[in-house]
Amino acid sequence: MFVVDTEKQRVIKDNALKASVSRRRPYRRWLEKNRIELKGLFGLPHPVDLDKETLSTRQRAFGYSIEDMITIITPMALKGQEPIGSMGNDAALAVLSERPQLLYDYFKQMFAQVTNPPIDAYRENLVMSLMSFVGRERNLLEETPEHCRQLKLAHPILTNDDLHHLRNTYIPHFKGETVSILFSRSEEGGELQKALERVCTEVEQKIDDGCELVILSDRNIEADQIPIPALLAMGAVQQHLVQQGKRHLSGIVVETGEAREVHHFATWLATEPVE
Repeated sequence: MFVVDTEKQRVIKDNALKASVSRRRPYRRWLEKNRIELKGLFGLPHPVDLDKETLSTRQRAFGYSIEDMITIITPMALKGQEPIGSMGNDAALAVLSERPQLLYDYFKQMFAQVTNPPIDAYRENLVMSLMSFVGRERNLLEETPEHCRQLKLAHPILTNDDLHHLRNTYIPHFKGETVSILFSRSEEGGELQKALERVCTEVEQKIDDGCELVILSDRNIEADQIPIPALLAMGAVQQHLVQQGKRHLSGIVVETGEAREVHHFATWLATEPVE
């Protein structure tokens, strides 16, 4: 990178140019004082306690099939890699099925969304990154120390241990508050709409109370407590906060048993046009 300065009649080369930009503000001091670091985050996860008596019930509740267990879950558990399957999805349209379908099944790929070879974020880290920042966003047209008050995530997938750290951190104004996305079963109907309104109201209230991180969770499902589809809950909260002008005031993390379906939908969404 270089700049031709016609007023000073000089050529500014790469090192001098980047040095002048990086020294306009005391960015290093800002980061050292304001960046948020949680000890233990992204560390080696502890073994997960498994309740075998309720495992099959929870698998059915979140839509896991035998095919998912064999072709997706097992290869990931054995090899620690994302499984590579067919070139496309030739399953029947969910809207034409007579059986109950997950919300994600209604999003259909029209052609194969693959690369050859598959994109590898670790080996291609010079050209791509999964890094993201979570927390309150400030005015993008300004530069202040408060802009550094965000949590840096190396990738978007968090373990149970990571969520524990987020929930139990004592950093001022960055405590992770949890909002349940479960709702009670009812024969009368209309409970899902009420639950979505309740979730949106609770999230907005926590943000008004100064919370900078909200965790939407469907953990602890029971016979009379069923989960709102994570995609639907997240979409409702997103649109509600945008309409209220408060979306930038808090980061949102989703804790769900639908991680398999969320991953599939995110892969589809990354390659489809969005209006």
